[in-house]
Amino acid sequence: MPQTVVPMIQVPNVSATVDCYTSIGFKSIRQNEEDGEINWAKLSFGNSELMLNMGGKGSTEHRREVDLYITTDSVDDLYRRLKRPSSNR
Repeated sequence: MPQTVVPMIQVPNVSATVDCYTSIGFKSIRQNEEDGEINWAKLSFGNSELMLNMGGKGSTEHRREVDLYITTDSVDDLYRRLKRPSSNR
């Protein structure tokens, strides 16, 4: 049986974070709402998965608690997609 690790990242605003990741190609698999607010979500990107949970704190520190590395065969295409305004993605 294959084994996988699915990171869960604590974020200040799950909905805004889901919007950010889906704008660059992640797909929302599942989410949970409480009192009309998304407090947990699971996303996929290719064969990878990521969970987001409410409760993280924003930071201006140079080094963050979590770094995610995304591999691609076409970095130029990904870069162009990231540089486009969100309304054109």
